[in-house]
Amino acid sequence: MDPAPPFAPRTPPAGRSLRGTALAVSLVWAVGAAVLVQFGSGLAYAPARSVAIANEEELRSAVDAQRRAADRGEATSVQAAALRAALVGELADPAAVAALDTAIGSLDEALDLPAPVAPITGAHPPDEPTVPAWDRLAALVELSAELPLVRERTIAFDATATLLADADSAVDDASSEVFTAAVGRAQAALDATPNASTRTRLDLQYAVDVTAEAGDAAAFAALADAVVAARDAQAAEEAHRRDEPRRAEIEAFARSLSNGVALDFTWSYEAAGVSSDGYYAGTAQFWPEGGGWGLITLTFSVADNWDDENARAVVVHEVGHTQVIRDACHAQFTGPAFAGDHEAWATAWAIGMGYDLPGSGIEAYGRPSDEQIAVAATCR
Repeated sequence: MDPAPPFAPRTPPAGRSLRGTALAVSLVWAVGAAVLVQFGSGLAYAPARSVAIANEEELRSAVDAQRRAADRGEATSVQAAALRAALVGELADPAAVAALDTAIGSLDEALDLPAPVAPITGAHPPDEPTVPAWDRLAALVELSAELPLVRERTIAFDATATLLADADSAVDDASSEVFTAAVGRAQAALDATPNASTRTRLDLQYAVDVTAEAGDAAAFAALADAVVAARDAQAAEEAHRRDEPRRAEIEAFARSLSNGVALDFTWSYEAAGVSSDGYYAGTAQFWPEGGGWGLITLTFSVADNWDDENARAVVVHEVGHTQVIRDACHAQFTGPAFAGDHEAWATAWAIGMGYDLPGSGIEAYGRPSDEQIAVAATCR
């Protein structure tokens, strides 16, 4: 029997082969690669997704800002066009109007520019292990393509919003200059109409005070109307003084007694329910606005018989009514001596002014007490 060789190769067991071993190794490599891809895609996708979401939020903000700027610009354009149509007459400063025209043109050009188009971005799968690696890889590729376009469009929307906002502000500034010039001219008109009626001067002063703040076509038109009214009233007063010198003299006499209370006058055949036939009569209305002013109505008979001291007493009585709006006299009028009795007050005030006559109110309302006369006399 021959001896056994020192080494003999092992015979593989039945049913196994080298091919099966290679397959097993491939499977192990594939599983490992899949794990690496899943892990690697997660590392790359998470920050990319965060950047994409932040950029898209900036884009949405830019789109909203552009739309708001466009809406404001449209509203400003409409208001400015209405104002421009109202800018006629002496209050419209040519240089300010020309600047407004330029600003309106620039705003309209900005509004006519086509708005940028926002890109349509894809959905971004959540960054969770349950999302397959291939989905995250596909989303990562999509994000890489979208990111430059999102940034580009964000810049475009921001630029458009800025352009619109600047154009809108320029129109506002030009409108303000228009009103500044108009108010200056209106104030000059007010200063040039000292003899216009108090009512029209107060209306013009009010328009001067509020027009610049209102800043619209209606305010400009109201200011222009108030200027015309004051100028018309000034002309009417000048004509009145020229044509009715006696009445003008009486009005000047009344104003000399009014202690700063501005007075307007009307003349009528009737006043206080009586006519000029056989009576001297008048009424007084008064208001605290504008530092206090009054409107006195007198019958024609007062002017026709001005040499009669009783006619003068009627005028003094009516001026006395207006004194109760003065701080120096209101407390006496409302105090215990008069308790707000207008006729007793006006009569006592006229007597205290030296017109102790029937026309001072004594005939119509009775003689006030000596105490009342003394209290009214402190109102000077």
